[in-house]
Amino acid sequence: MRRRLRPNIEIGDVPPFWEDKLFAEADEVVRLKIGKVIFEGMNPCQRCIVPTRNSGTKEVYPNFQNVFTAKRKETMPDWVKRSHFNHFYRLSINTRVPAQAGEKIVRIGDPVKIIGVSKVC
Repeated sequence: MRRRLRPNIEIGDVPPFWEDKLFAEADEVVRLKIGKVIFEGMNPCQRCIVPTRNSGTKEVYPNFQNVFTAKRKETMPDWVKRSHFNHFYRLSINTRVPAQAGEKIVRIGDPVKIIGVSKVC
């Protein structure tokens, strides 16, 4: 699944759906710090056609999107902010790095800390 979902950053040793804590309501961002870099979690990522295919052979998995969507909806924790979910084919979080946090480096093993929620500027 890692090769099929292609995340830029993975956070290890967290419970399932932990990443859903990294977005809030549509007019808010969740600020988090990885090492010395500040990120703003914006919304759950809408998935594309890539995860529906085998990453090596490109063979299509029949009904992947339907099964994924049904399971995502079924297993979503109650605390998740659902305002972003006009459908449930979403996984991972879209983030941005504020300009003042640019040119810093994230390293494997850096601590991760959720700082808080703020309104979108």
